Amino acid sequence: MITPKVPRLYRRKQVIELTGIPRSSLYELERAGNFPKHFQVSPKISAWLAEDVHTWIQAQAEKRALGCNANLKHQAAKKGG
Repeated sequence: MITPKVPRLYRRKQVIELTGIPRSSLYELERAGNFPKHFQVSPKISAWLAEDVHTWIQAQAEKRALGCNANLKHQAAKKGG
């Protein structure tokens, strides 16, 4: 019998550890459409699909490799950093 692959979920703490993005920035990026959306697992628990987070991380690495980090630099400049 083949067991279906169950998607792995990351809670906020795990996403912050993986990305290095602070909590408030994480939600800002999400609201702006620049980070995967979280969803409610239960009334008090939200999570992100691990695949979505890893895809986002890979995309950021590819942008960096191509020298296309302008969007993140622009966001940092808006915050005064």
